[in-house]
Amino acid sequence: MFMESRCKKCGKPAVVFLRYANLRLCEEHFLEFVRRRVERTVEEFDLIREGDKVLIAVSGGKDS
Repeated sequence: MFMESRCKKCGKPAVVFLRYANLRLCEEHFLEFVRRRVERTVEEFDLIREGDKVLIAVSGGKDS
């Protein structure tokens, strides 16, 4: 029997499946996941300093 995918955090319908983490998330929790991950990376590697200009590009291709 087919079961609809549900967000691991809140149980709403999932819009994304992160295979490497075996994680299904709704839109709200996926955006939160990405935001937190970017923030941690920027802080860990001191990537942005005051006065820096930032350009953001996103790729979703298979080879990414």
